[in-house]
Amino acid sequence: MSKISRRGFVKTAALAPLAVAPFSIGQQASDEDRFDIVVAGAGHNSMIAAAYLAKAGYRCLLLEGRPIVGGGVKTAELTLKGFKDLEKGCGGVPKNAGGV
Repeated sequence: MSKISRRGFVKTAALAPLAVAPFSIGQQASDEDRFDIVVAGAGHNSMIAAAYLAKAGYRCLLLEGRPIVGGGVKTAELTLKGFKDLEKGCGGVPKNAGGV
């Protein structure tokens, strides 16, 4: 698995159209290559938002930097081999972080 941070992934996803632009000078992208909304990150809330937007008629592109979707809520072998644990997002953040 590559060692790319979520921030690096979002930056790359945002800059990707600029990198391709010089190759398509004078050409219009086809309708298949155009999206109304690009959602970075395939966590639970991002997927729900993209689903609602698609249902409303928008063309959405959902990008994820990890090889598995689900964001911070997914099941994986975290402790012992053969035992599936629920990985919770922000589990390492102290309860008093940010004055909460």
